[in-house]
Amino acid sequence: MKSGKISLEDKALTSLELFQYVYRNENFPLNVRLMAAGKALPYEFPTLGSINIKTESNTNVNVTMTFDDGLEKKEEEPDVIDVEPS
Repeated sequence: MKSGKISLEDKALTSLELFQYVYRNENFPLNVRLMAAGKALPYEFPTLGSINIKTESNTNVNVTMTFDDGLEKKEEEPDVIDVEPS
């Protein structure tokens, strides 16, 4: 695949690699390249998501973590446990 030519018999070819080849190849019509780029997009750039957790009291808890939340947690001081040698 490095040579710029693609073969459909290539066993190592993944669907993502095929989409990438199509949208990068200027020989395909623009509408085909745009479709391939759109199909490859979620696999190249993951999105943030949220989950709902049901508790025992049947109330929904919405858990959403953003990039900023992760940064704030890293800035906090780590928990330290003092252990006496025995």
